[in-house]
Amino acid sequence: MTLQPERARLLRNIENLLVHLFTLGAVEVDIERGFELQEHRCGSERPRPPIFFNLRNADNPRKPGKLTEPDFALIAGVLLQHLRLNNVQFDAIAAIPNAGDPIGRALQQLLIQQERSATPFIPLKKHNGDIVIDGDVSRKMHSGAEVLLLDDVVSGAGSKIKPAALLRDAGFSVSRCCVLIDNEQGGSEILAQMGIEVLAPITRRIAARIGFEHNFLDIAVLEAIDAFYANIAA
Repeated sequence: MTLQPERARLLRNIENLLVHLFTLGAVEVDIERGFELQEHRCGSERPRPPIFFNLRNADNPRKPGKLTEPDFALIAGVLLQHLRLNNVQFDAIAAIPNAGDPIGRALQQLLIQQERSATPFIPLKKHNGDIVIDGDVSRKMHSGAEVLLLDDVVSGAGSKIKPAALLRDAGFSVSRCCVLIDNEQGGSEILAQMGIEVLAPITRRIAARIGFEHNFLDIAVLEAIDAFYANIAA
């Protein structure tokens, strides 16, 4: 079996997933005010992006979303296709709380269903403003085990740095971070400097283009989004 049909299938699944997310209202646009990200809550003065991907469920404590378990299963399906096409191997999954948790659980279930692989899930949680490992995983995982860091999107990488360092300090190898969408705001480059490759089947540019092609975004909004990111990159 060649990879070309598999890549074509992944592209179709990406398009179908994005149309679904736009239909749900999980892709939000605000050209005038933009959206506050974690980096802004931490004091960043960078311009706020005009497009926001709310890939959260209703239980998310900071910004509840509209996604349900079947939606996370669709996301996990796209992520697993992308991982396998890139020959990515890992011993365990660690999802960044809170947005990454339902995606990580869905991916773990999909691995069981499709590959009969009981991939361990390293639970992370927020505690007093920090990220900690929830429980003792030393008896379940060997030192040096490759842990796939998982989240919904990457923007400025601020939410990824501490969990990656925490897992490495615990004796695990963290060389890859898998997200659904790369917002193309420099986060991938920051993580690359830490020796962490970002794997993202979708970029902000692809999402906006498909939103336009399926009439969720008009040409004026698409151009405004493209202009914003062009100015950021300049």
